[in-house]
Amino acid sequence: MKFARYLEDTQIQEWKKKYIDYKGLKKHIAAIRKDREANKTSERKSSWSIRNDDSPEGAFKPTSPSSRRRTSTVTGTPASALNKTPKETSQLTTSPHQQYGTSGTTPPLHARTKRSPSIRMQLPPPHEPLETFTLPPPARSLNEHDVRADPTRPRFETYAALLASVPPLERNFFDYLDAQVDKAEMFFDERYREAAVRLSVLKEQFAELAQHRRAYHNSLIIRSSRWKALPLPKFPAQVIQSAVTGIARHLLAARDEIEQTVTHPADPSGSSHRDPETYQSAKKELKQVVLEYHRFLELALNVTAIRKSLKKFEKATQHNIHELYNRERVENLSISSDRGIKSMIDEIEKMYASRFEGGDLKKARNRLRMWSRQKTHHFSTFRSGLLIGFAIPALIIGSYQASRPAVKQELPYWGALLEVYSALAIPVVFSLLIGLNMITWAKKRLNYVFIFELDLRTVMDPREYFEIPSFLFMTLSYAYMLSFSRVFEPRISATAWPIAWIVLFVVVMIDPFPLMHSHSRFWLVWNWSKLLMPGLYPVEFADFWMGDQMCSMVYTLSRLYFMGSGVLLASLPSLIRLIQCIKRYVDSRNYIHLINGGKYSSSIIAAGLFFNWRNHGSHPGRHYVAWVFFSAVSSVYTSGWDLLMDWSLLQSHSTRRFLRPELLYGDYYPIYYFAIISNVLIRFVWIIYAPLGSFDFRIRSVIAATLEMLRRFQWNFFRVENEHIGNADQYRVTREMPLPYSFDNAEPRDDSDDDENDDKEGHPREPSDAVEAMKKPPSRESFVEPATERRSVRLTSIRSEDEGQIV
Repeated sequence: MKFARYLEDTQIQEWKKKYIDYKGLKKHIAAIRKDREANKTSERKSSWSIRNDDSPEGAFKPTSPSSRRRTSTVTGTPASALNKTPKETSQLTTSPHQQYGTSGTTPPLHARTKRSPSIRMQLPPPHEPLETFTLPPPARSLNEHDVRADPTRPRFETYAALLASVPPLERNFFDYLDAQVDKAEMFFDERYREAAVRLSVLKEQFAELAQHRRAYHNSLIIRSSRWKALPLPKFPAQVIQSAVTGIARHLLAARDEIEQTVTHPADPSGSSHRDPETYQSAKKELKQVVLEYHRFLELALNVTAIRKSLKKFEKATQHNIHELYNRERVENLSISSDRGIKSMIDEIEKMYASRFEGGDLKKARNRLRMWSRQKTHHFSTFRSGLLIGFAIPALIIGSYQASRPAVKQELPYWGALLEVYSALAIPVVFSLLIGLNMITWAKKRLNYVFIFELDLRTVMDPREYFEIPSFLFMTLSYAYMLSFSRVFEPRISATAWPIAWIVLFVVVMIDPFPLMHSHSRFWLVWNWSKLLMPGLYPVEFADFWMGDQMCSMVYTLSRLYFMGSGVLLASLPSLIRLIQCIKRYVDSRNYIHLINGGKYSSSIIAAGLFFNWRNHGSHPGRHYVAWVFFSAVSSVYTSGWDLLMDWSLLQSHSTRRFLRPELLYGDYYPIYYFAIISNVLIRFVWIIYAPLGSFDFRIRSVIAATLEMLRRFQWNFFRVENEHIGNADQYRVTREMPLPYSFDNAEPRDDSDDDENDDKEGHPREPSDAVEAMKKPPSRESFVEPATERRSVRLTSIRSEDEGQIV
């Protein structure tokens, strides 16, 4: 694998701007190589012109093929002279009137057998032939091919001497390389200082957790003392031993902690204000913080590009500069050594082991490095393919049975049943398409795990994700087949199978047993439940992203007649998103969220007018005109928001017209133009309901719902890409987890304590942003959707000149 490809596959996408620009260095080297080749070509041409001017006339006269067989060189030496000595060759003579070559004639026999000794052939002065055959040099050992091992190549004592002796084009290469090294070094120093500050804050948190634990176990002692006066039955020792075998280790650990608490009583000034009931939740939160911090430490910059670039430069310029540059420019930098980072990793692992794993360092490392384990998912892929393979025959058989005229006549509710299955199939197929979204995000290395704030310890691989939708797709296909095949009638009605599938779906999602990725299922159920309680929780990316997915499932929700009226169910997703926008405005005071809420308000009005027009007979009239007008306004509103805000496209300063400067799918940039056109067209899909022709309304509804599902599937690619670019602008790779303990209520210190925080020059130190971020939870009032915020700034044309940072 080439290093450029390896670097692209292994680098941290959010820190891509701060890596060594290996491609840029290769472009400089290519320019140097091209310039050197041009100089060699010009020198070769000038040398040939000088030689042609100095050579005698006719020295390079062309010869015929027959004469080439009789001559050995272009000077016309006879072939018979090849086996003679130089002395005999010099005595060969010829007549000045006889010519050999393309214009000469073959001499007569007497002239070829007898030559005049008085006339000698005049040979031109020695000259290089046009084509010279040389043997290749003898093979050298592997080390001799290294440009640094060749003693004939120039060497330099210092880096300054090297810069003074190279031409301007090579000097530009070193200037660019120095700038790249300084950029990476500065960024690494910032991350190192941030890691050091976080470590110091975590030490304070661990110390506070120890005090909190003592208070927690003190409360346990008080509770257990209440039960000492109660008479307890006495059992034989064997019965007691067999009863407590499974929990013996936990009891012993609790006893040791209690004894430690009695031996070392709690500090009244340190933990008296901590609620013992919150100890377990604080312990869980601190584990999450340590996990994110450990992951942050293991993310490092790749400096191999420096060595690779220098090797390519040596091959192009024949300069021995690799060791010199490393000695004077790289070895003294902090980026070339990971000792400090490794010491922090060792320290946090020891702290985690001593506090959470009973001193077992190996177990602690396995826990903290669980996210970086490479696992194979061959069985997951096999199971998913097997389930889909089982579903296809059932789907074909069910479709065949449903299309039979006899089944249509025997089932009076044939159309309604088919509509119910289409409403259930759309979300199932859409869940399979989301799996394709995840595979593409993983392939393009979009950090969707960070964007959706998924737990690194339990997050599913995209190949594992496919198992649940494939299982639901298979079971729905068999329910569809059984309904229209009517194999169990009249004992089981055809309408019972879709209800049975819905019950099965609910059981699978709320199954408490650790089957089929229970943590991921619970995460999904929890986010669904938060959608039903909008405004009660802070709105994050996963919340409004899932709300947008529900907006594309209006067809399915409006067909659930047993849960309420169709207009209310069809407007429910837009209503949820409207409340979320209002909640975000209340938290952030950013008016852009109110503008976003207007988009969902127009969708609610359009849906209400549509059902009003349907209830009035679906005939052209004032109800029809009102629905068409508000639907057109909603389509223009939503499609414009998709392109400008959700995708951040249609930017004037982009290299690709109507796109944006950064494209993660840039290798296939025409798909952006296809997405722009198709997104706008599908936003106007409501035109399909216009009363034109006798096309069945149910078929129109299924077509419109399918197109909307595909539009949302396409929308997901560019929405998550835009969010990822927003995180990359701020170099965010790990979550800012809130700490369980806050020290804001600490007593103010006197002036003598404040003097200790002054620097060496006497200036007071400013608090670090990392300290503030670690010591308090992130403010929900300041949480703004990155893509929306970046677009709102772009519309006002306020941008920073430093790497596109938003002012």
